[in-house]
Amino acid sequence: MPRFLLVSFDGLRPDLIDRKLTPNICRLQNAGVTLAQHRTIYPSETRSAFPSLVTGTTASRHGMVGNKYVDRATTPPRYIDTSNAIRFGTGTARDRATFERGLDAITQAYNC
Repeated sequence: MPRFLLVSFDGLRPDLIDRKLTPNICRLQNAGVTLAQHRTIYPSETRSAFPSLVTGTTASRHGMVGNKYVDRATTPPRYIDTSNAIRFGTGTARDRATFERGLDAITQAYNC
């Protein structure tokens, strides 16, 4: 039975891989196969993107939506609507494009 090793770097931009900065990653890349045209699904959260990568399906099929599992037998809570009703502010520390609509505050944040 053929064996393979799938290596995925969550959030690593391809332009940050070069021989001087990441020599070991370059060696690994040259010894294997690179998915140069691979694109993530939306939402591009870790727990929804990885199941899509290995199953070839979208979040609506495998059930991992964002970083939470969605049980379709229950109605998901509506946090933004609820917080407005009880006068809590809403915000996020993520990228602006993903969560811009409906929040009171947005802070750019990166995991390094």
